[in-house]
Amino acid sequence: SLPTYDGISPRQLLKLYPDYGDVYNIAWSGHESKWLMAGTAAGLVGWKIEADKVKDNSTKFRPFMVDFLLPENDKDQGENPIVDSLAIVAEHTVVAKCANHGLIYMWDLKNTTKDLTMDEGKKDRVIEQEVSMLANLKWSDTDNFYMNLGCHKGKGLIVCGDDKGSLWLYNMPSMAKANPEPIKKILDPTTRLMWPELQDDHLENSRKVPLDRHDIIIDKVTTSHDSNHIVAVTSNNMVCIWRRTDEDSDS
Repeated sequence: SLPTYDGISPRQLLKLYPDYGDVYNIAWSGHESKWLMAGTAAGLVGWKIEADKVKDNSTKFRPFMVDFLLPENDKDQGENPIVDSLAIVAEHTVVAKCANHGLIYMWDLKNTTKDLTMDEGKKDRVIEQEVSMLANLKWSDTDNFYMNLGCHKGKGLIVCGDDKGSLWLYNMPSMAKANPEPIKKILDPTTRLMWPELQDDHLENSRKVPLDRHDIIIDKVTTSHDSNHIVAVTSNNMVCIWRRTDEDSDS
């Protein structure tokens, strides 16, 4: 049953103003690193959140905003990229996807922010900071937006769907550990799961349009804690579950 919130009066503790257009994703890095990040229509931004200061009304806590600068791409035409997906691989490892780049960027949050001064400073202070790259992951060259990354924090399996119904899997457990080593070359996916051929006799007999007559867009994916299951939702209202079989357990 659904929980009830009768008698509960929520109280706003903090309001942040990225002013970078629409916000498409937010992610919390964890209670050790304490970064709240947002993928927006004009880049990737973040704030170092001190929970004690947020709860203490007397401090009027206002964290400064960091504009995390991802690699440039000619398709951005000199503008800030559209960051349409964001996920936390580990406490200090982040993956972000920019529309039209054809790549997923994995970067080191700890090295990126280690030299930043955490003083609150001016209310509207913005710091531009280039990210410390860990890896470039090859992804679809589609020009469609908003296909969201998924992973289970601390496991290293990153998944992203595309607009053809397929899943791109990157199994990188070393990147979920402390102090991962950067990889210079562009990495192909560990494997790619293609959209299956569906057989629905009832649908065929009713002469309705098959579910996969049009392109299947994978809108969002997530992985289980043991990396044995992947769940995805599609643009035509299907929830799909993939299970790793014994013959694939060593891959």
